[in-house]
Amino acid sequence: MIIGAFYLDVFALPLAQTHLELARRLAEETKSYIWLGMITAFLADTYTQQRNFSLADATLRTLLTEELPIHASHQRHLWRARAEWHLAQGQASEAFAIAQRVVDLADITIPRFSLLYAEAALALRRYATAQNALGPARQAIEALGLKPLLWRILLTQGRAARLQGTAEQAENSFTEGRTLFEELSAAPA
Repeated sequence: MIIGAFYLDVFALPLAQTHLELARRLAEETKSYIWLGMITAFLADTYTQQRNFSLADATLRTLLTEELPIHASHQRHLWRARAEWHLAQGQASEAFAIAQRVVDLADITIPRFSLLYAEAALALRRYATAQNALGPARQAIEALGLKPLLWRILLTQGRAARLQGTAEQAENSFTEGRTLFEELSAAPA
């Protein structure tokens, strides 16, 4: 699952799909329900990124219902994937509402959720909200060493800065993100 999520974060979508579909089959065979939830969320993200919204929706519906709580990690990831699905289809309000519920319930900053929250906020032109989410997310990512996610935070920080009219800050974020992405792309998987 980890390698599939890495490939997803660097947009190597065919590789992500291959690894995540295999991981999902293994989780189903071994009845590893927590892993199954996480893998299903990342697989749905992959389908969403590939713009295969019907397959992403069908994949999520295998585990995600309106009654599913948001307490455990695998549940939060299923809800996050649903929000990503909404956002990719231009339904920013729905994505923001889901992301806000998850962020509000979390005791700590969860970088992937904060990134989604910020992206939905940007789509809704809530620039200060986006920036406020991205700062702590970046700090958490750097502390955890999650470089595949860091470049996406940097890209979103650059977009937020550009939309707020701070061109120099935007360019700095874009340059840092591009450098990190090149580093990740050159690293063996």
